[in-house]
Amino acid sequence: MSEFNIGSRIWLLQNIEGTGQIGMLNRRDDTVFIWSVGARFHSTEALSLGADIKDGGIYGPQAQMSVEFTF
Repeated sequence: MSEFNIGSRIWLLQNIEGTGQIGMLNRRDDTVFIWSVGARFHSTEALSLGADIKDGGIYGPQAQMSVEFTF
């Protein structure tokens, strides 16, 4: 399989970052549309929390939550 996508990140507010991505996934016999949208809250320079909704073309729509801790 091959995949092509393009995305962007933008600061919506001082501590909130929005993300988006669209693309195509080429499987053996067909091509499917893939996407994701989400937001990340940066509470401090060391900690940020994120949530995304995505469809990666293989498992169907999914919700994803993430935590990033930098030390």
